[in-house]
Amino acid sequence: MRKFVYAVVAVSALGVTVPAAAEWVELTSDDRGLVQYYDPATVKRNGQFVQYRARADGRSATLDEDEPVLSDSLEELDCKGNRMRPMEIIDYDASGAEIERFDMTDDEYWFDIVPESIAARKREQFCR
Repeated sequence: MRKFVYAVVAVSALGVTVPAAAEWVELTSDDRGLVQYYDPATVKRNGQFVQYRARADGRSATLDEDEPVLSDSLEELDCKGNRMRPMEIIDYDASGAEIERFDMTDDEYWFDIVPESIAARKREQFCR
């Protein structure tokens, strides 16, 4: 215990910051039990565009065989254009180990938002 206290004091004295864990807030779920969350601390607005970190948690859901159990993503909404795009996706297995990472920041994968979809619920939340 003493070593732990010394380590905390040493890190504090150096001014080193450790990133805080995301504070996931439930946004919506679907009929399969897949729950969608977002981290309010990551929401950034720039005109008609909104970026945020999202999480899809399927640990209690009925998923297709190729769907990851847990997935974190950086997404962007175009509120006026009624479209969205993923910028980064990180898939995890049930134990939380990273399976695969997709970086799409250089690509333009915009999708139209379909009414009554999960994307539409995200648009309702972030484009007020």
